[in-house]
Amino acid sequence: MSTAPSPIHSEPRIAALLARLRRGIRWYVGIEGLGWAVAWLGLAFWLSLAIDWTFEPPVAFRYGALAVAAGVLAVVLYRRLLRRAFAPLHDHSMALLLERRFGQFHDGLLTTVDSVENPQRAEQFNSEMLDHALRETAGQVDSVRLGSVFRFRPLFLSVVAALLATASVSAFALTCGDAFAVWSNRSLSFSQQLWPRNTRLVVDGFDGDTVKVARGEDFPLVVLADTSMVVPEKISIRYTTDDGATASVYMTKSGNAAASGAPYQRYTFKFERLHSSVSFDLKGGDARRGGLRIEVVDSPTLANVVLSCRFPSYIKSQGGSQQEDLPVSGTMDLPMGTHVMIKARSNKDLVRVVVKRLDGDETKLLETIELPDRKANTNSLRDFRFVIERLTEDTTLLLRLTDTDGITNRRPARLVLTARSDETPQVAVRLHGIGSAITPAARLPIVGKITDDYGLAKGWFEYRIDKSQPARQSFRLPKGGNLTPESQARLNVRGFDPKLTPGQTLHVVVKAADHFDVTGQPNVGAGEHYELPVISLDQLRVLLGTRELRLRKRFETIIYELNDTRKSLVKVRFTPPKESESDNNKTASDTEPPLSAEELLARAIAAVERVVQNTERSKYETLDLAGAFDDIALELANNAVYDPDLQERLKLRIAAPLRGLGEKNFVTLAKQLADLQTDQDKTESQAAALVQLDAILSAMQGVLNEMKDVAQLSELLAGLRRLHDAQAALRTATEKIRGEKARSLLDDLND
Repeated sequence: MSTAPSPIHSEPRIAALLARLRRGIRWYVGIEGLGWAVAWLGLAFWLSLAIDWTFEPPVAFRYGALAVAAGVLAVVLYRRLLRRAFAPLHDHSMALLLERRFGQFHDGLLTTVDSVENPQRAEQFNSEMLDHALRETAGQVDSVRLGSVFRFRPLFLSVVAALLATASVSAFALTCGDAFAVWSNRSLSFSQQLWPRNTRLVVDGFDGDTVKVARGEDFPLVVLADTSMVVPEKISIRYTTDDGATASVYMTKSGNAAASGAPYQRYTFKFERLHSSVSFDLKGGDARRGGLRIEVVDSPTLANVVLSCRFPSYIKSQGGSQQEDLPVSGTMDLPMGTHVMIKARSNKDLVRVVVKRLDGDETKLLETIELPDRKANTNSLRDFRFVIERLTEDTTLLLRLTDTDGITNRRPARLVLTARSDETPQVAVRLHGIGSAITPAARLPIVGKITDDYGLAKGWFEYRIDKSQPARQSFRLPKGGNLTPESQARLNVRGFDPKLTPGQTLHVVVKAADHFDVTGQPNVGAGEHYELPVISLDQLRVLLGTRELRLRKRFETIIYELNDTRKSLVKVRFTPPKESESDNNKTASDTEPPLSAEELLARAIAAVERVVQNTERSKYETLDLAGAFDDIALELANNAVYDPDLQERLKLRIAAPLRGLGEKNFVTLAKQLADLQTDQDKTESQAAALVQLDAILSAMQGVLNEMKDVAQLSELLAGLRRLHDAQAALRTATEKIRGEKARSLLDDLND
């Protein structure tokens, strides 16, 4: 409140005038301020009513609107009432206002008030003059009409505005009590009560005002209009994306619910490939639905997957690690029988993981994991585990992740596990030192290699005689499966019970098994099948003698070709012949012009190259021949043919010299022929090569003579065999004749 006005003791009429003016100002300010406050409250009511009826905003918006209305009211009351009502109104200010409005005071009123309020200042003036001014001012007081001091138009406007606001709100409350009650409940009590409409819209899929959608996905918006009320012809959507795009579209009306009697008319619109959140409002008929939002969030995906594998025992048998953690990268190839624990981590917090297995075109539910996963002893909402006890077949897992936003990945995460079958052992072996037939006392050694991806368990010979049941004989597998003659892996035919006899057939195959135990049976690999007739020692000698004869013929061909090669080397000339030699060698038929030195050298080098090729071929054929004779000697030993003289002749007098020629003499010859092509002195190199060729041919002739001795022995054995066969045939024919005569005699007796 302002301070009390200073009394004017000498003239009460002046003091009363100033007091009335002061009261008038305060009433004016109070009425005008309250009027504008009431007017604002009325305007705020109608604004909130219009906004709330049109958009039905959420509670948060209504809280904000009420706060704004209260704030504006506070500003109006402060600026239009409180600040003015409590402003100090001094006598000097009142006197100044009256002096400006009424000119008859001629500053006497202001002088009188100043002299009273400031006595020190009044002492400066003449007392008679001040008394005169006081009497003259007091005489003008009765003629003052204070009403002319005020401007009543603003006061009138505020009062009218207040009356209109009060009347309109009161009239609405009296005539539309239900609507006023709804407004009161929504705007003052902040209830969720909706405004009564002629049209009612239901937004499908919205539990509240917000729905969450995975980024990049479509969102089909479905709005249902109650057919028991007014069904709008169209529903409009006005939306704004967080990227700033704004648009207004109409929804598509689906079918005719009124004709079909359905309770709701359906309207649809698809928000396609959403990458930004969308806020939108709906309008259909008199129904409004605002503040709706489609919030775009990341879809749940697998951020990291590790396979904790415990491999089967057959893997460990090869010395490998039995347990290993493998990060997932594409299709995972695992050994069959592996115990797999899938440790996965999502990019978002999850509530559920559904694991299915793809089986053709169908899917089979394996497990539903609720998070946090108590079975895995983890409270994390992003980590989960799933176990495949034993991977026995190719498996494709489909994982559907549902996160805490309620989003489920549309395309399930796919994890492909292939069960890698344990490879069948590879049996790449052959019989060593065994030909096309064997004797009853033979032994069948094998050489080669038996391999498996995870190691071998055992190897054996599987054999049968003619059509009998198969039997087996095991052998020791060396480390790495490398079988050499020193490995002693052989089938001992001599120990068969019953014994083999000539005329039978032995069927043999080498087999091996690995450590595979997933299906209960190991993998078994088999080598080449051998079908070996059983013959006598004499028959074997005849067979080997025949083979020796073929080898001798082949060796004779090698010697013949090497002689031709020598002749070719003798004819090679690197320089033109001397004139006397040319004249002596010239014949009547020689009509070709003489060759130049360059042409002659080129022809000589080409001839030497042919000699090199021929001698190289002869070397390999000689070495091959040495191996063939070694095989004959070995075959004799493996078939229990003990003939020291024959073995010595085959190995030491035939095979060893031939191998020495191939590994030493022919190598020396090849070096000399290479020197012949490069040395300047061709004549000397040519002579050295011819000497070496002669030495080779001489040694070959000695070996050939030894072969003929062996051949003669073989021919003798063949003759004995033919005589034996003839005797057997004669014996068979004699027994046949005797049988026929016996049957004839019996027939005669019966007759």
